[in-house]
Amino acid sequence: MEGTDACQQETCRTAMTVFEGLCEMARRKSKKKRKQRGHYCWRCGRRRANEKFSGKGHAKHICKECVVEQRAEQKRKRQIDEAQRVATNLFLTIDEENYS
Repeated sequence: MEGTDACQQETCRTAMTVFEGLCEMARRKSKKKRKQRGHYCWRCGRRRANEKFSGKGHAKHICKECVVEQRAEQKRKRQIDEAQRVATNLFLTIDEENYS
């Protein structure tokens, strides 16, 4: 009889361990990750509201503020390139006049 009592106790412990494992799994499942709202901007790295993205910005994942910054940066680069082009052409024309 002592053997069956020990066996029953061991079976009971195993059942409790299995039950605790199932309870832990249920707790983990109930803590689902919430879906984040809005969109992620790849340029600034912020999660922004849907309204902060323009039509093309939605597809590119770039918010309106970053689009404005990007356009200003591109304009500045174009102006620098244009100034360098004018300076180079001016330098070449001055050289040609001196050597003619």
